[in-house]
Amino acid sequence: MTDRHDNGRASLFPGYGIYAAWLVAAALLLTLVQGLMRNYGDSEQFPLTRPVTYSVDPGYSPYHALYKWDAIYWGDFQPIFEAAQGYRIDPNFKMYQPDQLKAGRASFVYTPFVAMCVHPISEVRRTPERDLKRAANKVSILNHWMWLGTGAMLLLIATHRQRIRALFVGAFLLHFLLYYPFATALQLTQASIWITFFLVASLLLFQRGWMVAAGIALALGVSIKPHLVVIPILLIFIPGFSRRMLVACFAGIGTAALASLSYAGLQNCLDYGLKTLPILSAGYAYYPNQSINGLLLRLLHDYDPADFNLVAPHSEVKRLSSVFGLGVLGICYAMGFRRPAKAGRAEDLMMLALLIAAGTVASPVCWYHHLAALTGPICVALNRLWSNPEQRTRWTEGLLFASYALTAYYLDTRYLRGFPMAFLSVLAFYGGLILTGLLAWLTREGYRRAGTP
Repeated sequence: MTDRHDNGRASLFPGYGIYAAWLVAAALLLTLVQGLMRNYGDSEQFPLTRPVTYSVDPGYSPYHALYKWDAIYWGDFQPIFEAAQGYRIDPNFKMYQPDQLKAGRASFVYTPFVAMCVHPISEVRRTPERDLKRAANKVSILNHWMWLGTGAMLLLIATHRQRIRALFVGAFLLHFLLYYPFATALQLTQASIWITFFLVASLLLFQRGWMVAAGIALALGVSIKPHLVVIPILLIFIPGFSRRMLVACFAGIGTAALASLSYAGLQNCLDYGLKTLPILSAGYAYYPNQSINGLLLRLLHDYDPADFNLVAPHSEVKRLSSVFGLGVLGICYAMGFRRPAKAGRAEDLMMLALLIAAGTVASPVCWYHHLAALTGPICVALNRLWSNPEQRTRWTEGLLFASYALTAYYLDTRYLRGFPMAFLSVLAFYGGLILTGLLAWLTREGYRRAGTP
């Protein structure tokens, strides 16, 4: 997004050189912030004179996962595999263990649909450890292919109806490879790669006018992360929004639900909806939780952000998180409430991207790897500004740049809690909010212009 304007307005990035300077300056600033945060928490281990103080990860950098396709860590995948294998061995197996989850131990927290997807590679062959590692390696390879496919789709979204230049493709690849949420998702053998793949596919297919396929792709993402069902539910009430897409989406969700019920049985499905989800809503004070829930827990309570623990329910945190989430979704829905009849696919694509971003930032638990889902909306916004120079100003360029920089960079905030430091523990969350705000403005402007005679 570094071409010169043809509308007479000053650009924040009038050329690739200037943009590169901004990118380097942002990286240096965030690296300095990284060092200051670590030094604040433990000045003996992280003195400002040591290079490790400023590194992405003093242990094992997740960026190794970009080229190491075998599974590195499979702790996040293990509960999925154990649920699938346990049910394969015993049809009466209970996939969900609420007591184990409350005790802070690893437990299966995805939908039965996810276990069903892993079922084909959950066969019992040797020892449980070797079976797990073999399955994790297969999923890791699949995740890498889906990651590459996601990158290709993002490039197609960003360059839709634009002249593609080699320099732009190079810059895009740099941004894609440096995006930390992808690296950590690959490192952890995370199912969030699947969610991101299907959400980005939905945006691309919608952009190209393949509404039924877009609806099915969105349904697959929702079937893995069910709180995203709020996206098609809100779209129902947008007048004139593609009914073909929504019918296909709900048909896909219904099919996945029936398949899950047939596979896992009624009791496991009820345990997920009535026991596991309510327990998870308490949230985590653990510092990678980049959400309003994580912020409030670190601000209002004395949990150690360095400890991975599901906290006890706090009514005020749950209420404030719910009010915030509903407020964000309500404001975003209001952007399309009066959709003009003349609005086209480009305007509706902005609405879909807006709700995907809103659904991500409004979630009570949002780990770094969940933020990979924001790459689709970022590329939609990029293409919108590229295609509409009148909407491209220093402010819109700056907001899009800031949203990328804050969500792409890992910050070690494990030492930040209490007032006021807790507010600095969710900079990636602020990046998601900035993106959501920008998309809301672009959506409103798009609908407004479409309704202007």
